[in-house]
Amino acid sequence: MIICLKSFFTSIAFVFLFVLGIVLLLYVFNKGPLGGINSFVVLTGSMNPAISEGSITYVKKDTDYRVGDIITFSSLSGSRVTHRIAETDAAGYVTRGDANKTTDTEVVSKGQIIGRSIFTIPYVGGIVLFFKSPMGLGMLVLGVGLLLSFGLLSEIRKIKFLGKKLDMKIKTELNK
Repeated sequence: MIICLKSFFTSIAFVFLFVLGIVLLLYVFNKGPLGGINSFVVLTGSMNPAISEGSITYVKKDTDYRVGDIITFSSLSGSRVTHRIAETDAAGYVTRGDANKTTDTEVVSKGQIIGRSIFTIPYVGGIVLFFKSPMGLGMLVLGVGLLLSFGLLSEIRKIKFLGKKLDMKIKTELNK
């Protein structure tokens, strides 16, 4: 029973780490839209509670945006902003962060919009930003290397153990 539970938890941990690894790889090495999808780390709490600070949001370009859509756009200052469309007018879209009391002063044109938020992964952004840094990337490579090394050493030990067991069995059979 204990071995069965240990296997179960090991499998769950493996699946979790695998999914987290895929998310990290998709973000860290995403140099452009992958399948038309861009990813961004939300750096502020302006979209609480819909999108928490430190979440990753995935956005996809669309042709039609409506009031209520969460969009990511390039502001005139060059930063990326993820806010909800509060209203539209002839000049473009008026946006507001859910946690903000007032709308943004900048009216967003359709050309500034990177895309509509299609899904978010909460609280993973801080980890991702760390792994995008030189130190984080080095630790990621080192960690993967160590895990592969330990896994390989474990398999070598198993093979040696099975080889010794086979040798003993053969010697026992020859001595009969």
